[in-house]
Formats: sequence, C-alpha cells, structure tokens
Amino acid sequence: MNLKNNIGVISVTYKESILSSELYTSLFKIRDEIPCNFIFFNYCNSYNIKSANEVFHEEYSETNGGLALGYNKGLDFFKNKNVSHILFLNSDCIVDLKVLKTYVKNSDLDFDFFYPKLFSKNKLISPFRKKSFPFDFIIISWLMVKSQTIKKIKFPKKYWLDGIDYFLSLELFKMKATGYNLDHKIKHNLSISDEYNKTPDWRILNIYMSEKHFNINKLVFSYILLKGVIKSIIYCRFRLSYKLLKLL
Repeated sequence: MNLKNNIGVISVTYKESILSSELYTSLFKIRDEIPCNFIFFNYCNSYNIKSANEVFHEEYSETNGGLALGYNKGLDFFKNKNVSHILFLNSDCIVDLKVLKTYVKNSDLDFDFFYPKLFSKNKLISPFRKKSFPFDFIIISWLMVKSQTIKKIKFPKKYWLDGIDYFLSLELFKMKATGYNLDHKIKHNLSISDEYNKTPDWRILNIYMSEKHFNINKLVFSYILLKGVIKSIIYCRFRLSYKLLKLL
C-alpha cells in the first residue's frame, strides 16, 4: 500500500452535519482501520450547529451554495494540506475498507483521474458515452482526481446541484486528462431512477435543463426529453409532463 500519497476527501451536506449521513456512519464503523492517507472535509450548507466528530473537519454556512460552493470550499481547504489527490464522495455513499485501499493502491499510477464503475438498477451509469456527447460522462461522486489537475478547475455557482457532473466531465475532456478504471463496481443511488416518485418536479426539471445545456444535438435532446415525458405520464405526473414539454 502506498503510504506517501495523501488523499483529500470532500463531501457536502444540506441542513445537516456529516454526522447524520450514511457516509459518516460507514466510515465510523471502520475508523480504527482507515488508512492514514485520508483527510476528510465536509461543507454544511444551510446549517451552522457545530459538532465535534472523530473523522471529518467541517465548515458551516447559514446559506445554501450547493455542491459547487461546497466543492470549492473543500478545494480551498486542501490547498495547503499536501494532498496528491482529491476524492469526491456524496453524503449517502457507503464506504468500506476495500474501496479505500483500492484508491490508495492506485494513487501512484500516472493518471489524472480515477473512477469505479457505478450502477443503478443493474445499469451502468458512470462512466459511459452519452448520445451526441464527444466525451465520457462521469459522475463526480466516487471520482478521485489528481490535485495538480483539479486545482485548475473552479466549479461555477450555476451548477449548484445538477450539471456539475457534466461540467467536470467536459473540463477533464478539454484538458485531455487521462482516466483510469479502478475495476471496482459500486451501487449508486440515482434519484431520477431509484426514487422517481419521491423526486420533486423542480429536481427532475433541473436534471433535464442540465442535459439540454450540455447536449449539443437538439434532436437527441428532444428524444431524451420525450422519454422523460412518457415516464412522467406513466407515473401520472401530468403537471411534470407539461413542464417538461416546455423545454422543447
């Protein structure tokens, strides 16, 4: 195992401390075995009740700047922490010792970013080449990026929630960054497929608006959108159907 590369971990929560998350719970169970390479940071949006914990450094904000602000705050935190890589984890990620060791083991390899294969309902959701996209789409959660690479990137405020995965995937493509498949499969929660009925209209609309912004082929986007409209009709979400059609 590589004992010289330190890995900074960034997560973001909303209206709660990291203490309430599945990520913290999973890490706390293995706290005595976590490789010393890892340094954990969490940014709390719309939450300012400070609490001590044994794993994470936390910063707090009374306002909600979303993922973009949280990620930028985390990158600022690690600027002077002598970390070789940054690992992004959602607060609902369930981490075990095996996956942590996988990141450490491969951190010596000469690649700009490292990713596992993410699945939702047995379907590969990251990485994959979307229709009409010239680059591979990679979900930011579970993605580890070399510090020298990620320091060139600042997350725009407008991608406070959805669109941030597209943005980073495109930036890595434009930089001609090289990626490495960790050959590790992970089940990943995807709200639009795993919890469709519980996902509010504004969130689904936001997802499709992000798709529209980054998809350069209007015909392909129209096809994707119409599939979304049909799904909303099947689930009897007719107001959502109307709102989606307005994106055409």
